Amino acid sequence: MPIQIRGYDITSFDKNHEETDIFFAGIAHLEYNSKIADVGFEGRHEKGVTGFIDFDLKDPDQIDIPQVRARADEIRDVLAEHLLESGYEAGEYRDVLTLQDHS
Repeated sequence: MPIQIRGYDITSFDKNHEETDIFFAGIAHLEYNSKIADVGFEGRHEKGVTGFIDFDLKDPDQIDIPQVRARADEIRDVLAEHLLESGYEAGEYRDVLTLQDHS
C-alpha cells in the first residue's frame, strides 16, 4: 500500500534582512491505509545555493503509523525535492505525492 503526502501547509516563511536566507516551517498531511498523520517540517534555503541548507521532519519518531515512521527519511527527501521545485511560501497546498511500496 502506498504512502501519500496529501497536501501540506506552510505556516511560517521568513527572510533575513538581506533576503539571503529563507526559513520556513509547515505541516505535511500523510496517509497510509486510510490512517492520517500530520507531521511538522522545517527548512532553510540560502540564496544562490542549489538545495536546502537544512530540511527535516519534526519528531519523525513520534509518527503513530509504523509504516510511515519507517519511511520518514524517504518522505523527507520526496517532500524536500517537491518544495524545491514548487516553492515554499506560506499557504495551503493540496498537491498529492505518492511513495510506492518497495515490495
